[in-house]
Amino acid sequence: MSVIKRALVLVLAVGTSWWFGALPAKALTNLSYTLFQSGYSEGAAVTGAFSGADLDGNGLLVHFPTNGGPEPPIAHLELTAFSMHFSGNSLSPAFDLALGDLYGFVYQIGTSGVGDDPAFDPTLNQNLTEGIGMIGANHFYSSGLGPNGIIGGYVGGQIDFNDLGDIADQALDSTDNLALVTLVPEGAGLGMMIVGGLAVDVVRRRRMWLPG
Repeated sequence: MSVIKRALVLVLAVGTSWWFGALPAKALTNLSYTLFQSGYSEGAAVTGAFSGADLDGNGLLVHFPTNGGPEPPIAHLELTAFSMHFSGNSLSPAFDLALGDLYGFVYQIGTSGVGDDPAFDPTLNQNLTEGIGMIGANHFYSSGLGPNGIIGGYVGGQIDFNDLGDIADQALDSTDNLALVTLVPEGAGLGMMIVGGLAVDVVRRRRMWLPG
């Protein structure tokens, strides 16, 4: 059984009004990053970019959308943009995914990569586990301890979110390397963001990456 299947469902009991009423001014700063993950077969790599704001000032960027499904255990939508591109090889064709394909994201601000750290959330008083999970209409991408149980990444074809099983078994290619993150200097913007990617209506969003 995958780490996602074993993840605990966490119910957040903090009111929205308290969260946003106590926000420090700096928490609303929109931050932009580039993403790079090497080590796939034949020199293939994942590149991408994302941006968002730490709305609750907890030092994390967290994004768990519903996309028409039930409310997630934490209603955090802190990303404003996300794109990834897999360059492709003989094992998997090139593909792109976008913000609408993202089903889970946790990143500790200020670290050099996403997927290797237990990211402490002072609001919840416990660690979340970093990672990226994306499922598009024809391809998926997952990286980090949160969805995979390893710091590396998987790319693959069509996958059923409701029957993930062991995601490693469904991958067409993989890497043991961490997805590296680089902060884009303020004012540079996200011109490198890839526009597009097909959104997927995922029903089961009640997942939380908690250490097993």
